[in-house]
Amino acid sequence: MKKIIEEIIGAKKIAIAGHVRPDGDCIGSSTALYQYLRNSREQLGIEKIDLYLEPFGNEFRVLSAVDAIKHSCESDDIYDLFISLDCGSLDRLGNAVKYFNSAGKTINIDHHISNTHFADVNHVVADASSTSEVIFTLMEEERITKEIASSLYVGIIHDTGVFKHSNTTETTMNIAGKLMRKGIAFSELIQDTFYTKTYMQNHILGRCLMESILVLDGRVIVSS
Repeated sequence: MKKIIEEIIGAKKIAIAGHVRPDGDCIGSSTALYQYLRNSREQLGIEKIDLYLEPFGNEFRVLSAVDAIKHSCESDDIYDLFISLDCGSLDRLGNAVKYFNSAGKTINIDHHISNTHFADVNHVVADASSTSEVIFTLMEEERITKEIASSLYVGIIHDTGVFKHSNTTETTMNIAGKLMRKGIAFSELIQDTFYTKTYMQNHILGRCLMESILVLDGRVIVSS
């Protein structure tokens, strides 16, 4: 963690990116770190910070900083520091890999046990529920705003299935509680980003159910 802080303090131009086809944890951790560094840019001496993610669903528009995300990697910017989030291997960075390859230093922050440790500095916490949980531990709690907390909370609920998956730990729940104390609209975040489905998603699900059959004494549903 000390090495990560040292690299960030010494960087003027920073790029953040997540994996291709970003999910809730990727979006949550990325927007949280982006806002945290943006809010601290004067203190840290950061002159430019960009966030790259592929396009994603409108359900995540409730999060702050999504309008600042760059969905295209057409620019020829070269960064002092590139931070990869929730990405298990270099090829998962997609088009943003060109910024990784040209950056002065690279940092890899993740929670997947299969992570290939592809950066100069690798902070992989395999027993964490999510990258958002890892990011929380790297932040000073008093500097976490309501908007940052909302992003981190969304990341955690998506990778834990709203705290139902086996990767949910006591630490996860303690962090969730601290984020809730920031005043986030936790019920709305769960409903809007996790449970709400688009018309097309509901249409596909309905069609699959209508065309499904039960096999193996009703233990398996098959849909063609």
